[in-house]
Amino acid sequence: MMEVDLLLPQLRFIQATERETLYSGAFGAGKTRAVCLKLMSRVAGRPAAREGLCRKHLVSLKATTLRTLLEPDGNLPPVLPAGTYTHNKSEKVIRVNGGGSIYYFGVGDSEDYTKLGSLNLSGCAIDEAVELSEQDWTMLRGRIRLAIDDLPIQLYGACNPGPPSHFLAVRFGLAGGHKPAPNTAAY
Repeated sequence: MMEVDLLLPQLRFIQATERETLYSGAFGAGKTRAVCLKLMSRVAGRPAAREGLCRKHLVSLKATTLRTLLEPDGNLPPVLPAGTYTHNKSEKVIRVNGGGSIYYFGVGDSEDYTKLGSLNLSGCAIDEAVELSEQDWTMLRGRIRLAIDDLPIQLYGACNPGPPSHFLAVRFGLAGGHKPAPNTAAY
């Protein structure tokens, strides 16, 4: 695996083991890269790992998050270096050499949404999590049930700060007066 310089909140998010974790911050905080690095750390060397990668809409995922995962970004290399994976674009699956698989989709896209009910994932990465509804979040949490030794079952996401009334702000205790839900952590 490549050596990467991380901000302390990125490192804490990547290493977190709570059932649900969230990395929230302003522009330029490296949220998308942190989600992709956490995703990669979960599939690398674990052939049985089956991770999801999503945004509300697939077109947004392809234009942003998937590029961070698979393409250089200025001076930054792709999170998954060329030659370390195979990518089946029609099935929307990336298989990491010597590791697990990444299934990517749009949560709000009708074509993908009907297939989500049968997913059995070890974890799921969500970029721009504030785009999701509470129903979307709950549905994804129910898809994460594939137990793998030494890999916590986990729903993890990144987002720009949303309004204090947003369900994620309440769920993760980011809004004043709210305690975080059990087994959650926000960075």
